[in-house]
Amino acid sequence: MTLFGTIRAPRELIFGSGQRQALGAVASKLGQRALVVTDERLAGDGDFKRMAAQLEAAGLSVQVDGSALPDVPVEAAASSAVKALDFAPDLVIGVGGGSCLDMAKCMAVLLTHGGRPQDYYGEFKVPGPVMPLIAVPTTAGTGSEATPVAVLSDSERQLKVGISSPYIIPTVSICDPDLTLTCPPALTAIAGADALTHAIEAFTALRRDPVPGLAQERVFVGKNATSDHFALTAIGLLWNGLEKAFTDGSSVEARAEVMLGATTAGLAFGVAGTAAAHAIQYPVGALTHTAHGAGVACLMPYVMAWNAPAIGPELDQIAGIIDLQSGTEVIPAIAALFDRIGIPRTLRDLGLAEDRLDWVAEQSCGIARLIQNNPRPLPLADMRRLIGAAYHGELTVIETNLERIPMTLDTAFSGYSDPELHAKGLFIGGEWEPGTGGIPVHDPSTGNIIAHVPDAGIDNALRAVDAAASAAESWRNTPSRQRSEILNCWFNLMRKHSEELALLISLENGKALADARGEVAYAAEFFRWYAEEATRISGEFRHTPSGAHNILVDHEPIGIAVLITPWNFPAAMATRKIGPALAAGCTVILKPASETPLTAYAMARLGEEAGVPPGVVNVLTTSNPGPVTAAMLADPRVRKLSFTGSTGVGRTLLAEAAKSVVSCSMELGGNAPFVVFDDADIDAALDGAMVAKMRNGGEACTAANRFYVQSGIHDAFVEGLTKRMAALKLGPGYDPEVQCGPMITTKAVEKIDRLVSEAKALGARATTGGEKMAGSGYYYPPTVLVDVPTDAALAHEEIFGPVAAVYRFEAEEEAVRLANDTEYGLAAYIYSQDVMRAMRVGRGIDTGMVGINRGLMSDPAAPFGGTKQSGLGREGGVTGILEFMEPKYFAVEF
Repeated sequence: MTLFGTIRAPRELIFGSGQRQALGAVASKLGQRALVVTDERLAGDGDFKRMAAQLEAAGLSVQVDGSALPDVPVEAAASSAVKALDFAPDLVIGVGGGSCLDMAKCMAVLLTHGGRPQDYYGEFKVPGPVMPLIAVPTTAGTGSEATPVAVLSDSERQLKVGISSPYIIPTVSICDPDLTLTCPPALTAIAGADALTHAIEAFTALRRDPVPGLAQERVFVGKNATSDHFALTAIGLLWNGLEKAFTDGSSVEARAEVMLGATTAGLAFGVAGTAAAHAIQYPVGALTHTAHGAGVACLMPYVMAWNAPAIGPELDQIAGIIDLQSGTEVIPAIAALFDRIGIPRTLRDLGLAEDRLDWVAEQSCGIARLIQNNPRPLPLADMRRLIGAAYHGELTVIETNLERIPMTLDTAFSGYSDPELHAKGLFIGGEWEPGTGGIPVHDPSTGNIIAHVPDAGIDNALRAVDAAASAAESWRNTPSRQRSEILNCWFNLMRKHSEELALLISLENGKALADARGEVAYAAEFFRWYAEEATRISGEFRHTPSGAHNILVDHEPIGIAVLITPWNFPAAMATRKIGPALAAGCTVILKPASETPLTAYAMARLGEEAGVPPGVVNVLTTSNPGPVTAAMLADPRVRKLSFTGSTGVGRTLLAEAAKSVVSCSMELGGNAPFVVFDDADIDAALDGAMVAKMRNGGEACTAANRFYVQSGIHDAFVEGLTKRMAALKLGPGYDPEVQCGPMITTKAVEKIDRLVSEAKALGARATTGGEKMAGSGYYYPPTVLVDVPTDAALAHEEIFGPVAAVYRFEAEEEAVRLANDTEYGLAAYIYSQDVMRAMRVGRGIDTGMVGINRGLMSDPAAPFGGTKQSGLGREGGVTGILEFMEPKYFAVEF
């Protein structure tokens, strides 16, 4: 683990009994006109009046705003800031609990920069420093005296919202535990439990890859070395002092431990952030109007139980701090402590209505900043389960029914034979190079960054061409049997590491594990197929018709090949190109998609082990593919481009390749029709439809998008398809029970949502799904649409997602016409028990591939490719190797 830490804290933090008496001296160095923000009760308190007198004695003009309310309504903060303008303060002092301090922060922002509180919601929205700010907490728990966040209540959103910026960390914090001596037991319990929750969530938060600039991109950077120090200190202090402070409020020692624990917890979560307990409490608090600390503490044991599979080492460390034998004892111990100090045990005890559980789950998932900080993913279905357990008090249900869900590469591969299979780096000439910069790789199920890979520039690309050129002569002269044995060894290594590869694919691509395992098996078969084809490259000998001479045709390697692969099948698209290229005797440069580069580098690692000589296979990743690819294609030594991707990018690459007359193979987009006739076996057709549509979550160029069903069985087919699509479990692909994972990016989800929304606006109707989902991760639910107009964009654009649009047709000729009404011609599916009709319709549909009574047609032994705008050339099968060879004709006389 790379040691990384960040501290964000007040310029000066003063802690200790009696330190409130230093307020006047501290304030006099920061300003002359002090606006003191507090609540109505404190404004009349003797201690408060003495502090105000200190300020005046130090020569400051003082105006007291005693209007702070619990949870700080946005409107109240804005109104108070307007009222303070005439006073023209140059210093803001917050005295009181968390709400008073948060209101003081908000007013400092508004008085400095103007505008409305809403203008500053989120991270880094405060444009610059605010006027000096002093925090004087009178309860222990908020940690606001040390944090870069102010929490407000927005009535329009029915939620709490946050302003997060390092600029609103108090300039000075004066923490005097004597100010907490008059806190009643209930307030002490709520404040202290709040602080303990802050510390636990900071210590168990997601640990992010510490790339340079992380702290400038995020206010809350996740778990790190310094936050861990403060969090563990806080947990120990609060464990020792909280219950005693609750039962014996006069204990100065206990009060000091709790207040110092709250402050150190603030220092921890001020950089690490909080997570799911706080995300759930925001909508819960808006509905129940219960104290924030009571809500997060009520939720904390349930959230810890949910996260337990991902935080085992952290639970063990907490156990050591609070004198328990093992981490398994921590959650029950925390729950028991909260119970002893009167924290409600369930959401029902907080007053939440059962009919609002779904709303709470949806709103909680929408608080991405916190959900993405959680160490274990919480898609909507699992969020509902967690909230349901917290409502009914079913802690043991969560604890005993969890699968281990890895969230980082380290945890994902910790149990495998080769935990370094996911090594990252440019692979050029047999060497691993760091490259420059870094491309983030995201887990689509959460949006979290799981790795960074090097960002290659033009210089790196041209060195890869040099490496491929240096190895080219030796490799083309390597006996075909030897090339075959290397490919066969690579095939066997892929099978040996199939589980690691499947998990890696699922982590970076999002597809369900079952799909990922299927891809690995399919991908490996290309190496086996072309290991066999390498020894079967044949030529031709015949006589000319005139008899003048003989014709001898040989096949030679075409030369250096640039291979560009997409993100949807990161293993299979690589092997489908590498296998025939190497079998033909070509050296290659593989540029995988930047969304899914880890699989490509893993493949290169296995290729090394299989004995691929240096320079024969080179792998590079880049965030600037246009210029990098253009530079390689402009090099006269590069003679082949094999690309799989969108039609639009394919057109651009064809134009670039034309400049140097580089041979091109293009496997481009598709919009496959799925035609079902009345005489089809409807159960078999539904089975095939689920495969053709939902393989890889619909993110496949061969995916069936347009379902044309003859009117006689249309309604029954729709009913069956709806039932099957609605039953699919949606969630992180690496959860073994999930059948449909997330989409690859937010952009992909937005495209799907646009196409579906436009179709619905034109009269289409969703029988299941059809609405964009809230929450973290890039999810779109499995969807079936009926009554879709044929002029809707959905009928003509490749949707690349889990959406099936069903159309009714009457006659065979109509089905063929509708199927051909697209610029694409990659694949088509036909279901009919009349084989003659199926073949007739298959010939009538202008595509390169047709599946008859089959929902899966891809096979390494078959030629894969399309017509029209779906590409040029074929991959796979006997013809696939010829794409990487040039026929050479010899006119021979003997």
